[in-house]
Formats: sequence, C-alpha cells, structure tokens
Amino acid sequence: MDNDTQLARWLAGELDADELDALQKDPKYDNYVRIRENLDRIASPQFDANKMLHEVLAHEKASPKTIPLYRRRWVQVAAAVVVLLGVAAAWFAPTTQTAAAGQTLAFVLPDQSQVQLNAGSTASYATWNWENDRGVLLDGEAYFKVAKGKKFTVLTERGAVSVLGTQFNVRQRGNRMEVACYEGRVLVTFHESEAILARGEQIAIDGSRIWRSKTDAAGPAWLQDELVFNQHSLADVVAEIQRHYGVKINLGHQSTQLFSGVLPGDNIDAALQIVCATFHLKQTKTEKAITLTAADDRP
Repeated sequence: MDNDTQLARWLAGELDADELDALQKDPKYDNYVRIRENLDRIASPQFDANKMLHEVLAHEKASPKTIPLYRRRWVQVAAAVVVLLGVAAAWFAPTTQTAAAGQTLAFVLPDQSQVQLNAGSTASYATWNWENDRGVLLDGEAYFKVAKGKKFTVLTERGAVSVLGTQFNVRQRGNRMEVACYEGRVLVTFHESEAILARGEQIAIDGSRIWRSKTDAAGPAWLQDELVFNQHSLADVVAEIQRHYGVKINLGHQSTQLFSGVLPGDNIDAALQIVCATFHLKQTKTEKAITLTAADDRP
C-alpha cells in the first residue's frame, strides 16, 4: 500500500490494529497527528480544500480511461491528503533566521516585533497562529523590541523570558544565560525559579551561580560594536571574539581567572591586546588562525 493511500485510510479511521501500529512507528507520525488536529485552522476563506481537490482531480475527469469506483475513491482521498498535508506542512513549518559568524541580522516577526540577531545566533518561530502563540526559540544572542499583544516568549536551553510588550536582550551561550531589560518588565524562568526584571535591570545565570545588577544602557552594547563581559572565563571571551569577528582562534592556555570589562567590536587587534594583557598571553597569527598561548614572562 502506498503512503498516500495509507494516510487517507488513517484519516478515515479505517486502518486495522497492525496498520495503525506500523503508522505510529513512522518518524513523521507526530507531525501527521498535529496536522490532523489543526486542519480546521487552515480552512480559512483563503484556503478552499474542496476547490483545490477538484483542480487536482480535473485532469482525471477529463480522461476517457475507465477506473474502478473503489480505486477512484482512494485516488481522490489520497490526492486530498497530499494537498492538505502539503499545505499544512508549509503552514506549520518553522521559519529559521541565522546570523553567521562575523555578521548580524535584523528581521521582523509577523506582529511587527523587531529582532536583531548577534553573530553566531539562530532564531526559529512558527508563523501559524502567531497572534495567539508568540514564541521564539533562540540559540545565541538577540535583542527584541516586542509589539504589544499577547504573551511573547523567548525559549533557550537554559530558561525562558516572557513579556507582553517591551525591549530586552537575551544571550544564551553554553551553560550561561543573561537577560537585560531596557523597557517595560520581563519574566525570566530558570531552574524551576523565576525573576521579574524592570527597566534597567539584568540577570545572569551560570550553572548554580545567579547574580543581578543594574544597567543604565539604552540597549545592548553589541549593537554599538562593543563586547561587554561580566565574570566571564577566558574560553567564553575567546569564543565571543571568534563569533563577533568571524575568525579562528586556537586557545593553547586555560585560566581560572574571570574577566569583566569591555572589548572593542571594531578592532580585533585592540581586543586581543586587552585579552593578552589581562590573562598574560601572547598571540601568533597565520593566514588561517590566531593562536593564544601563555606569555614567556607569565608570573
């Protein structure tokens, strides 16, 4: 039995136990269930399933060859399944925006909320039912200007940020998550705990370490070509420089020292000089990479 016919019989509730069990083992089964449960959302004035089905089958009606009735029925149902699943798959498929290393990216969400992605970051969101479910999955760092409306949520591997309408920045790199609020209020959820940030407040969560602080900045420093660090490890600092400048840096030294400060985002030589002076390192450059190792005069 071909897959389209099997899906048609499943939609009609005509699969036997063995056939249903086999279909449920299909990696795409959860998607089929989701699509079936939400087909009514697609049935809008802009989408006429019957009309589309008739257009798909028009060439068959014009054909003179004879097709058994039972076969015609399955062909029609299967065609409807293909049409509906095809449209639904496109409708439900998430949209993904990516800022490559050394680049930033600005884009607008369906409600006109504005997002600016920092280098080496990815944001994904679903456009269907957006007005009722405003959510973005973030890997990396982004600045959000959220249009007023229903709850807006940013999900990361380390926690979530929820707002109604505000401006804030979220950074999630490895085990560390940082949130800064520049307008309105945001709710940060993490480790089965939560914190409410008002304008001018920020929070950092790194494993079991949590600290809050104030900021008088009007927006994130990276938008002004500055890299700001607060109690970051050498490895984290080097990783951020790599992402921001789009370069390869080999780190041949480990340090338990933490770094707090500002590095220029428009002058890699100056940034590396500050890092080397702070951590007592020396740098070696080739055409392909920069290598940082312990300085000969390291105390």
